[in-house]
Amino acid sequence: MKKIMAILMALLLVGCAALAEAAVQDEGFVFCNGITWGMTPEEVAAAENVEEADAFDYGEKLTFMEFEDVEALANTEGDANFIFLNGALVVCGYEFDEEDIDVQTVLEAVKAEYGEPTDSDPATLNALLGALTGPSELEDGAFFAGWTLPDGTYVGITDSFDDIELAYLDAPTIGAQAE
Repeated sequence: MKKIMAILMALLLVGCAALAEAAVQDEGFVFCNGITWGMTPEEVAAAENVEEADAFDYGEKLTFMEFEDVEALANTEGDANFIFLNGALVVCGYEFDEEDIDVQTVLEAVKAEYGEPTDSDPATLNALLGALTGPSELEDGAFFAGWTLPDGTYVGITDSFDDIELAYLDAPTIGAQAE
């Protein structure tokens, strides 16, 4: 009887874990303050509770928006950056000054959330950014770590040009745009 109960409990736990994983996949990626892919610049500004943001158009399809000095990671301030494709959010992340935080701290925080990096070659990140803004390459010798999340969101950390970047990209939407 104890054996049967143990097996039933194990099956129940496995089932609950599978349901939790499915719920996360169904929900999709959520950035700070409930920001999700596809939001408009106005919706992002409202979620960030910011009346004015530095925003500018880059060509006909892209809009960049930046909120300076927001609390971002490990109680460190950074600049929150957002890129909108045809008015819908496709990239978000933080830019940190190397004087305020080191890349190892950023890496450990992201690893705590998503596990070990699944990518050490910036080719995927470069391709996604290239599909949006044109050819993109990291500086030689720059640090890079990447993850692909269950919903297709691509996460990348770079340490280049005296800044540490933590970027989240809506890879399925960007990839469809590139085709």
